[in-house]
This record gives sequence, structure tokens and C-alpha cells, in this order.
Amino acid sequence: PFPVDKSSGTILTGSLDMAYGNKTVSNALWMKRAPGAGYERTDYSIGTPIVYSCAQYGFEHIIPWEMYKEAMSPLEPQKTAAQYLARVMAIARERRYAAILFDAATTFSGKTAALSSFTLSGYKTSGDNTLKWSDANSIPRQDSIAVKEKVRQACGMQANTLLIPKQTADRLKTHPEIVSQFGLAQNVTVNESQLAGYLDVERVIVGKMMYGSQQPGATAALSDIWGDYALWCYVAPGAITGTTMTLAGEATFEALQVFQRQDEDIDADIYKINESVHALALLTTCGYLISDCI
Repeated sequence: PFPVDKSSGTILTGSLDMAYGNKTVSNALWMKRAPGAGYERTDYSIGTPIVYSCAQYGFEHIIPWEMYKEAMSPLEPQKTAAQYLARVMAIARERRYAAILFDAATTFSGKTAALSSFTLSGYKTSGDNTLKWSDANSIPRQDSIAVKEKVRQACGMQANTLLIPKQTADRLKTHPEIVSQFGLAQNVTVNESQLAGYLDVERVIVGKMMYGSQQPGATAALSDIWGDYALWCYVAPGAITGTTMTLAGEATFEALQVFQRQDEDIDADIYKINESVHALALLTTCGYLISDCI
């Protein structure tokens, strides 16, 4: 997240020019200078800024006063309420990010491919198509190295993060090729740290959350937030500034806050949580999305 002073506006983001210098690439010595001569300096240009508009997100949870009388140790209604509100907001936040990061049509136009059509040099099976990771003969590490190179060629930075849904992670954790790399028995799974090492990324983030997709009042029906995709991306460490090269961020006008008040009309305590944010794709060249992995 990065703080903003207004609920809506525009922000400047990093670019290849800002990261590598906007002089002629073929002239590798453009910074060379004679004693007493002037210095080359950064040139700013008018580009297309990213427009943000922070929306208010909020939710309330009611604790009737009778519940305090009925609650027995170790039940803590106030603590449970805060945890419940935080979980609801976390689910909502993941859905907003999934809608951006796994949106092949808008976010990664021109840099998205189905794994079945992502052909690797020197590794072709089933005709000219790469095998899905659900196939025991696939080699996920080769796929990862190839996609990482696409990110590097696009933005100059090595993809350091892989985002995958739980179903995909489960397939990889039991993949014969990966399990064998760690000398494990075929009925043993690898952990996420081992997955990161095998796929040559700094970290693997697994999207595990689900949401209720049923209509209000209907029988509960849970759906996965994340689809059958895999996203390799460069995520900059530390705070985001105007020249930071990174895939995504969240403009934050009002950080997450929890409030409590009493409502004597219904004899209850009201716990409320709210925030004002906007999740954004900042520099899409920092990511490459592969669909239909398993």
C-alpha cells in the first residue's frame, strides 16, 4: 500500500526510461564526462499517469448485550468480532486484487498465454504444446525459467514472486518431478519454500481464500477467489514511490480502522470496520500471466 492525500487523483509510476536512463541504449558511455563539464541528468516526460479513485469499504458486526451474559470462558465476543471483521475485509481485498491480477483481457494484454500454447525452446511434447502441470511428464521449472526471462526482457527486472491458487499449488507439491528433486518419497509433498527454490523465485504466494457466491438467504456455496492461473511478477521491496518499478499497489486514503459504539435501540454493541483504498496495476510489464496451468 502507498498513502495518498486525496481520495482520487493521478499518480506517476516508474518506467524503463527512469530505471535505465533514457539516453541512446547503444551509447553505453553516455554518462562519461570531462572534468569541469556538465552532468547528464534525468529527463522527465509527460506520460499517461495512473488514475486512482479510492472507494470506501466497510462492514458492521452486532453483539447483542445478552451474548455477554451467555459467553463463557474462553469465549471473547469483542475479540471474536474484531477477528471476524478483519477476515471479511481480507476476503474482499483478495477479490479486488484477483480481479486485477488475474484479468488476462485487460491487465496483461499481449503478455498472457495458456500454458497449452506456451511453447518452450527445446522442450516440446504433445505436438508443439507444453504439457500442463497436472501431467506427470511436465517440467514446471523449465516453464518458470522461460516465463521469468519474458519478464526480464519486458521490464529489465527478474521476476521474484509467483502467485498461484491453492489447486495449482497442491498439484505442484505432489508433482513427481518436483518431489524427486528433493529426494522425497512419492507420497510426500514439498512445502512452499521448496517450491520457490525449485521454480527459481524468491517466494511463492498461494491464494487460499474462498468467498460465499450464493445469494443472500440461500444455501452456502463457496467458490475459490483465484482461478487456474499462475502469475510471475517483480514486486519491489519497501515503500512505493513515483519511480518504483513494481507490478501492483494499493492507493490508501484511509487505512483499515475498527470502531465500536453502543446502540441502545437494539441493546447491542456495534463493531464497524472500514477503509478507503484502490487496488491498482502499476507497471504491467513487471508481470506475466499463464492461464490454464492444470
